[in-house]
Amino acid sequence: CRMICQLIASPSPEPLAELRRLDVGFVHGIYLEGDVVADDGRFTLRTPRAYYDVKRNKGVMADAVLSTYDPKHGVPLYVRAKTLQQENEKKFVARDARLSNTAFFEPELSLGASSITVTSVDRIDRTGQSQVSNIVDARDITLRAYGLPFFYFPRLRGDPNRVALEEVRLENSNSSGSAVKTTWNLWTILGLETRDDLDLRLLADWYFDRGAALGTNIEWQGEDYDGGFTAYAVLKDDGRDQLTSGEKKDFDGDFRGMIVGQHRARMNDRWSIFAEAAHFS
Repeated sequence: CRMICQLIASPSPEPLAELRRLDVGFVHGIYLEGDVVADDGRFTLRTPRAYYDVKRNKGVMADAVLSTYDPKHGVPLYVRAKTLQQENEKKFVARDARLSNTAFFEPELSLGASSITVTSVDRIDRTGQSQVSNIVDARDITLRAYGLPFFYFPRLRGDPNRVALEEVRLENSNSSGSAVKTTWNLWTILGLETRDDLDLRLLADWYFDRGAALGTNIEWQGEDYDGGFTAYAVLKDDGRDQLTSGEKKDFDGDFRGMIVGQHRARMNDRWSIFAEAAHFS
């Protein structure tokens, strides 16, 4: 791959022979063209053309592709944008952006936006510690299938780690029927600061054949331990179950629930203690 690197410098009154010792203070900008790659070990950025204004701390990249890996969900993430701009050291803007979990140019499913602005904000938490939060402002959001939009939302703005509604999905199962399921961040709903070692989520679902269902999911993790707790209930089940024997069982407004919990403590490199408890109505 070819690479063109051009330094844009201010005129120098020195003789031409002195230009070989060009001082960094004369450089106003850097232009790169070809297979431009920037990698910090976590994020990889590729673009055919990039320009960086050294004096103003601004940059712009055309047809940029940003890739990373989400360890929490175990999937790769790719962001493609017509232009990716650095307004200053704390503000980035992507225009005509597409988010997907595949490197294909036209993924089966993707999330699009006319513009995405990410701004880093310094905040002081309740313990007096300084923390950096990223505020994302996305406009003209679309869900896309093979590049064609099928759902539209005008704007979302806020800290991605403090978005109340984390997930909405539509499911269809032979055993439980069709349902709309949602996952909510309890830290945000309760107005509390999040903790890295503890996840709190509220589950609020609607089954078309069974009615409303509520639950909670708690996960904790430390250096030598991890575990989780789930409580879930269909408040008033009016549906029908098909058992493994083929028998069908009808319910008439019955309360149905389950509680499942587990915890693992690592004693050393060879031994761990694992405990689990469950109850199903």
